[in-house]
Amino acid sequence: MPTWQEVQTYVRSKYKLAKDEANFFDMVWAYDDSRTQIIRVRHFTAFDKDWLEFRSPICAEANLHHPVALVIHDGISRQGGALVLE
Repeated sequence: MPTWQEVQTYVRSKYKLAKDEANFFDMVWAYDDSRTQIIRVRHFTAFDKDWLEFRSPICAEANLHHPVALVIHDGISRQGGALVLE
């Protein structure tokens, strides 16, 4: 398993980062339809282990149909994750 420093070094060498801090970085993906998607990758320690959190906003709350978004569809394996409304 790579260390946080190894992850940072690899990502810095392959991508232009929107933000690059000691414990997180932001990557922005651009699509052909002019849409962009930001992904924040954050390092933290919990339960005496190193973890990476991937966080990406999907849409404004007013545009989200909550019951549909929270359904876990058959055939999709989720090891962990959450849908958070701000």
